Amino acid sequence: MTQRDEVFIYDDKIIYGYKYMNIDFIEPDKNCNQCDSINDYCCFECEHIQVKNKHPNSKYTDDCQWIIKGGTNDTTR
Repeated sequence: MTQRDEVFIYDDKIIYGYKYMNIDFIEPDKNCNQCDSINDYCCFECEHIQVKNKHPNSKYTDDCQWIIKGGTNDTTR
């Protein structure tokens, strides 16, 4: 492991080879009564659906962050 590798906790296990995912594409669902389009708030259920539709292999860490394969230890890039 190099010093630049990101370390994440997922399901109480340490995992490597991932990086933080940019979730700027997420938008509130106007048909959801939990989302707030006026204040640009997306509920977690809608966020989860949008992330998994776009990146099915993404993971939501124990620290409440979306990550995706692609860290410095990832040999499948």
